[in-house]
Amino acid sequence: MFPKAQRLLEYQEGMGYDIANTGIFRFQCKNKQQYVSVNTIDEIPVVNNTVRVVVTKANRKDSMVIMSFDDLLSILENVYSSYLTEGKKNEKELQL
Repeated sequence: MFPKAQRLLEYQEGMGYDIANTGIFRFQCKNKQQYVSVNTIDEIPVVNNTVRVVVTKANRKDSMVIMSFDDLLSILENVYSSYLTEGKKNEKELQL
């Protein structure tokens, strides 16, 4: 999805996100014993139209994502409209 994505080095952490070259997305990744707080998203600076995303992993549990609901809706609207543009107008085809 992001072929030029790079993990930022430890000394570059002050930027507020962990992966560079991800377009409008700003990812912060956390791997801890327990999931991180939803408030962790506040560590990522708000810049113009960036989409802030926290990926959190807890021991022996699935990875989870924290992001704003408005950003999620915007992404879903874009996916749905591009799906319809491709001529797949049947909503049932969108089901996973």
